[in-house]
Amino acid sequence: MEREQIRYTIPNLAFYITSRTLRPEVNYRNIHYHSAVELIFVTEGVLNCHIQEETLSITPGTILLIGSNTIHRLSAGSLCQVTYMQIDLEKYIRQPDSEMNSDFLAFFTQLHTRPYALFENNAELFGIISQMVQESQRREIAFESYIYAAIHQLVAFLYRQGFMEPTQKHLYHRLEELRPVVEYIGQNYKSKLLLEELATLISCDKYRLCRRFKQITGGTVVDYIHFVRLRRAQELLTYSNCNITETAYACGFASVQHFNKIFKQYIGCTPSAYKKWIYQENLSIQDVK
Repeated sequence: MEREQIRYTIPNLAFYITSRTLRPEVNYRNIHYHSAVELIFVTEGVLNCHIQEETLSITPGTILLIGSNTIHRLSAGSLCQVTYMQIDLEKYIRQPDSEMNSDFLAFFTQLHTRPYALFENNAELFGIISQMVQESQRREIAFESYIYAAIHQLVAFLYRQGFMEPTQKHLYHRLEELRPVVEYIGQNYKSKLLLEELATLISCDKYRLCRRFKQITGGTVVDYIHFVRLRRAQELLTYSNCNITETAYACGFASVQHFNKIFKQYIGCTPSAYKKWIYQENLSIQDVK
């Protein structure tokens, strides 16, 4: 399995769009996942998406939304013309008056987003997507502003349809009580973190901390610690020359064995396989240049 590193066609919008013709006899994409939300629609033919032990058939008039970090595979059921776009929605869902930690926001969003959704003949969603497609193709004056506005329309649509759970303003106030813990983890993820010590930051015991964290976020404190450490590990494996051992200790893991286990559990492959794939991707990018 591979983690797709997206090269956004409009980088400052974290927005990627492409159209292509797919043939059944050609292997298109093996099983993979990515941090962006993906929207797929077919103008001709049939595209199969294998996701969560299901096979979904995408035909003209149907739009598939795939959540971030959802493992899936695409294959052509027949000769088909496909348009798909990928958007990093994390940058669009933060409340404008919030200073929520970016790691924490990504963690919360991932927990409260459905893996996928199918929409058939939905005029509202089709209109939003059509505008993004047209603006990206024509690239007239202020086209990026139009796409930016359309992405915000998409976010509102996904909230209303239940694809994502909005982080309501009242919840931000509840999250404030966890801020000392979140900030401490972000600043000290390289060190050994004990629940007892984290609990003292909000003047409670570790059991109350764990209950409150689960009630408010839907995830556990340990899950969040792993989430932060793995984000840093992926950055090191992608952008530095650190080997697996150096990366493990630099990100707070007690041993390479534990790092390998947690990385595979949460990311879906081993750190060495991830680093190898990143290296191959970089080579392919250089070849294109």
